Amino acid sequence: MRQLYLALGVFTLFSISACSKSVFYRTEERLEGTWELQDVRRFGFGRTPSFPFTEGTFTFTEGGTAEYSNRFGDYYRGSWDIRSNQIGQDCYYDDWGNRSCDSRDVYALNLTLIDFNAQDVRTEFFEEIRFFSRRKFKAYIHRPGTTWVFVFIKR
Repeated sequence: MRQLYLALGVFTLFSISACSKSVFYRTEERLEGTWELQDVRRFGFGRTPSFPFTEGTFTFTEGGTAEYSNRFGDYYRGSWDIRSNQIGQDCYYDDWGNRSCDSRDVYALNLTLIDFNAQDVRTEFFEEIRFFSRRKFKAYIHRPGTTWVFVFIKR
């Protein structure tokens, strides 16, 4: 029995040490760095609006400052902010009168970037961001019937 506990303890230790430590960082710390917007995907129905960012490189620094450049050489500076957000607040009553709400807490990303030379301001509010690894996250914009997914890869 003692050997079983020892083996289980060693297995648990290796399992924990093999996991990525980035899950222990705050969301803001995980976002800091240089990211490339690789893809924008649409799921659902409806036409695609013109988004202010469909490609380019973003640099998020500590303290909420951000930089953005695209393939045309445009350069923007501004700010970013992450906040906790609740989405999907669809509530309904069942046959017995019990109220049920389908909602979840997520992190939202707000970007405001300015090209001072061209006097152009671009803003975007991503209603949800999810990290899939230390080097990849997806940002979501949800609209009735349609969800747009923005895929970012760390450089």
